[in-house]
Amino acid sequence: FSVLHRKRKYHLSLCMNNVWLDTKGKCFVTHYGLFTLFKKRSLTLSSEKNGEIDLAIKHRLSYSSPEQISGKLSNQSTDLFAIGALTYELSIGPLSLPTIDQGVYERHIPKLASDEWSAFFEKSMAPSGLKRFSNADSMLKVFLSLSPLDVRQSLQIDNGKKNDHIDH
Repeated sequence: FSVLHRKRKYHLSLCMNNVWLDTKGKCFVTHYGLFTLFKKRSLTLSSEKNGEIDLAIKHRLSYSSPEQISGKLSNQSTDLFAIGALTYELSIGPLSLPTIDQGVYERHIPKLASDEWSAFFEKSMAPSGLKRFSNADSMLKVFLSLSPLDVRQSLQIDNGKKNDHIDH
């Protein structure tokens, strides 16, 4: 991503369907038709019907940054947010959907038993793009330095409660 981001090209539509692994575990990002040069602005929730958001939009919201949802300018930070959300989902399980109340974006990221992994996910998916990793290289460097994640430990406690977003 760093090479593309330096050219001001952003995917802006990363989700589980766009990430493939080959039989050797090499990762590929697909759906390059959505790459953009700073043009795409926001998600529209125009398919909301009777208070229900279309399932495809719900799926997309899982990986969408606050700036994408609110229609602000998207950039490399938007892709890094999605990479953080994908990494969380692949490592721990599904994230809760964000809530947007009177223009205020909130998403609960459960505290994990591993402080270093919690810090990684909090920085990856910080509400402000300025508080996220500065680029894909710095994100990768931190990711590669993390201790292996014991998912069983990570499912333990979030503020005294069992993490309920994962089926035990």
